[in-house]
Amino acid sequence: PLTGFSGRSYVQTPSQDSSAFDLILDDVIYSQNTNLSNSSNELSDIPRKIFSSVPLDRKKIVKVVKGLNFACFLVQESVYCTGTGKNGELGNGKISSSETPTLIDTSGALKGLTVSEIAAGNNHVCVIASSRVFCWGSNFYGQAGASDERDAFDSMKIQMQLSPIEVTSDLYLRDKKIESLSVAGNASCVVASGEPICWGQLPTGYQGKVSANTSMSGTPVALLNPGDLKKLKVSRIFISAIAKSSMCVLAEGKPYCWSNSAFTGG
Repeated sequence: PLTGFSGRSYVQTPSQDSSAFDLILDDVIYSQNTNLSNSSNELSDIPRKIFSSVPLDRKKIVKVVKGLNFACFLVQESVYCTGTGKNGELGNGKISSSETPTLIDTSGALKGLTVSEIAAGNNHVCVIASSRVFCWGSNFYGQAGASDERDAFDSMKIQMQLSPIEVTSDLYLRDKKIESLSVAGNASCVVASGEPICWGQLPTGYQGKVSANTSMSGTPVALLNPGDLKKLKVSRIFISAIAKSSMCVLAEGKPYCWSNSAFTGG
């Protein structure tokens, strides 16, 4: 058992950084990554208590997700974020960092909506709210779904999204039920009415080269060659945090995967 936690029940939280971990104990967050509670980038051998001050005191923490140097909390249908926000990871409309949790911007796209699910990648966050999907943070690879407009070098013109924006697609998401959310690395995916829909930095086995030089997309795209999946209903998507390496789905009880070069199923 961890020092100071013997005999106590705790839950480890997901992280994009395999060298550090966090845990929830009595609705208080403990972290090895001291960058989330101060300006240091060092790791602590013993998880330190953080995020214990207002506004999270006496609020039920439903879920915690963590990127490279930030964390977000689903708290009673609202979202608070803390840590480094140089790419807009905190979702408060600013390029800023915060040692304490701050409420994301709810005056725009999320106004009046209830957040039910949250997931984080390296430097971006997505949520499901009222059966729609919203993202914020880095859009360098299109992972926030902010825009797919490119410059002369095929880079995204909008490279960060400071406040939550709804990810939309008349072709793939309109009138579809958002059933699950998966975010990791620089990619984002949802299951929409049983179909996998993704955006960001994707394996070439998922969509081929979306643009002239890359397999990244700033707008939702479907699996290019669904093969055996064409007539199956997908229930979950799993994304590798390693850039463009692999993705898998669970469809009617069976796993199907694809990587940078191939699709495999069954």
